[in-house]
Amino acid sequence: NTSNGNRVIGEVDYFSAPMLLHPEAIYIHLANQYQVLELDWEGKKAYVKEDKVDYYTDAETKADLKVIEINQESGPLNWGEVSITNVTVLFKKIKFETHENVGSGKLAMPEIEMHTTSFWQEFHEDIGDELGFGRANLGASLRGMANVLQIVAPIYLMCDHRDLRAVSQVKSVFAEKPTIYIYETVPGGVGYAQKLFRVAPEIFAAAKQLVRDCDCESGCPSCVGPEIEVGREGKTGWESSTKMEH
Repeated sequence: NTSNGNRVIGEVDYFSAPMLLHPEAIYIHLANQYQVLELDWEGKKAYVKEDKVDYYTDAETKADLKVIEINQESGPLNWGEVSITNVTVLFKKIKFETHENVGSGKLAMPEIEMHTTSFWQEFHEDIGDELGFGRANLGASLRGMANVLQIVAPIYLMCDHRDLRAVSQVKSVFAEKPTIYIYETVPGGVGYAQKLFRVAPEIFAAAKQLVRDCDCESGCPSCVGPEIEVGREGKTGWESSTKMEH
């Protein structure tokens, strides 16, 4: 609260702070909405005021992921230790119920590095050509796959969707192959990556079924993501690429 009677209403972990407490963010605590007026990064404080609005904010980050160590591998499936460097670059205002985008803004936030654990799936370099969606659409197809896996994985792990984040790389620095990573957003991890490694076949099968059952033509937020993000081939490319999951 920014009045003279300042009081602490909640705490957020260091790694999540830029995504949840950036300027103009809507922070929800105990069902109450608070708008962030100022984020004092050096002082580790965010100043907020209670405000009732009909939207929430969703921040977009750019993640640079590097593999530190493989703990276990089985063909293209792996889990291990990774380093994540995140920078929050913009936010969107999403309306409750309709989920339409009603505004956005750019952000200049500091980079944050975290060590955690991740599950990842590698594909061979020519997968786009072999499965017919081409190299030009490989990036969109991988993004679509990452999006839908991020929807399905928390259901199998019985965790909050914010506990995991999925990213894709057309050519990973580690293996120099197309790769999808699902990493834990908690420093050090709590075991989700290892469990993902064990139940990967079930999660891939459920994700593929979700895409098949979705009535959209070229992608939507309920499956691979909106067409503007994954392109017209993002959905069909994902369905083809899952043939290479094992």
